[in-house]
Amino acid sequence: MGAGGHDPKSHGSPAQILASGTSGFLELLIFHPIDTVGKRLINHRGSAIGSTTSQTMSNLRSIIFRDVQSKSILSKYASLFPGFKFAVLYKVSQRTYQFGGHPIVAKYITNTELGNYVKDRYGNRKGRTIIHALSGSIIGIGEVSLLPFDALKVKSQTASKTLSSNSVSKSIKSSASIPIQTLSSTSAFSTHSTISATKTSQTILSPNLGFFVNTIALYRGASWTAARNSIGCVALFGTSAMVKDMVFNVDEEKVRATIFQTFVASVSGAVASILIASPLDVIKVRVQAAPNDRPLKGIEVLRTLIRNEGAFALYKGIVPKLLVASPKISFTFFLSSQLAPFLAKYLGL
Repeated sequence: MGAGGHDPKSHGSPAQILASGTSGFLELLIFHPIDTVGKRLINHRGSAIGSTTSQTMSNLRSIIFRDVQSKSILSKYASLFPGFKFAVLYKVSQRTYQFGGHPIVAKYITNTELGNYVKDRYGNRKGRTIIHALSGSIIGIGEVSLLPFDALKVKSQTASKTLSSNSVSKSIKSSASIPIQTLSSTSAFSTHSTISATKTSQTILSPNLGFFVNTIALYRGASWTAARNSIGCVALFGTSAMVKDMVFNVDEEKVRATIFQTFVASVSGAVASILIASPLDVIKVRVQAAPNDRPLKGIEVLRTLIRNEGAFALYKGIVPKLLVASPKISFTFFLSSQLAPFLAKYLGL
């Protein structure tokens, strides 16, 4: 995620949307391996801390590199790119939606009675910070529509043998025959007596019904994702706008923030977002990573995690996230802010 900082004149323009999608793709090429490391650490049950430093390092290598931990550096690096095609679908869609959509929503709210009320109540500059946070929250909740792409990416990163060699459609269809025990607890057309009579652990569904059921399954954790995105985007866009206003005294309705100011504001927003949303992100990832035949509920994940791993487990993977936040956000926003005016000028967008 990132924070606002582009020229207001380019907000919501086709050039900005195209620049956002392109930046998202290039961001993915560079930072996908680090994201994979974070996801695998989050999904790991138990502690990686051993009795000695060497044991701890060995545990980390096993968690991160899995079957290739003893192979070459190139093989290890290549193993961090599972689900790349899913990641492309998700990241490009996400960045286009976030960076291109947020200015449109913010502008819309600004021109409504709500926007006028906020600015009258809190002043123009503080009001803009609140409007940025509110529009970020709306964008974050709407981002749930992209959840299937994210779910397939997470499943590939945490269980690469299952999905890495399949396309999106094959991945969904591959689990069309789902355990009858799962359906018996959630649907009216499957009963315990059917299980006893057939003595089988599999139910045979029509291809269309199986496809539908497993497409819906990709939306598991949607409520947790919406909460995580909403809270995260409030912190993200709100903190960024606040830093520009309170630290740099920049009024973006009159002057464009410099690259340095945008960088600092973006990193501040990203760090705040990661710290605040991390617990919800851990739950979301584990719900998404659960096998189709053994789905988990978010509250169940939370109870089990705290009981077996402790409350600090809600911040698993936080170090890779924080380490990558600064270069990742600065790269994406710098490229996006530079590409937008270039595309507008030379492509007439």
